Amino acid sequence: MRTVKVEIPILPPRELNPNWRGHWAARAATGKIYRNAAMLFALQASHCSRPAFSRAEVSITIVIPDRRHVRDTDNVLASIKPAMDGCIDAEIIKDDAPGNLSYAMPVSYEIDKDRAPLTVLEFKELRSVDA
Repeated sequence: MRTVKVEIPILPPRELNPNWRGHWAARAATGKIYRNAAMLFALQASHCSRPAFSRAEVSITIVIPDRRHVRDTDNVLASIKPAMDGCIDAEIIKDDAPGNLSYAMPVSYEIDKDRAPLTVLEFKELRSVDA
């Protein structure tokens, strides 16, 4: 089973949280920056080989300096969406349609002041289901 571990050295920006009440343009600009950063780190993680899994499961680990940074799972998943799109742009997985990408739940948190802030997306290839 092949895996790709993408480490993005920032947490999902607060502007991407569904509860954030700022201007839509700030959300869009932040999402674009986060997506591009995720794409670059995904390319680095895959060594530019572009595995393009047809089906995968992703586990999400958020490395934080202390418990104050723990977020609601639903909000983390929504905030991670641009990073997932960046991984698709880097061709880690072909697309994030429900049949192609599943999420290992729940989102994991690690408290580590030395490594924080860090978002880790680990993609594990799943066997294709023959019809």
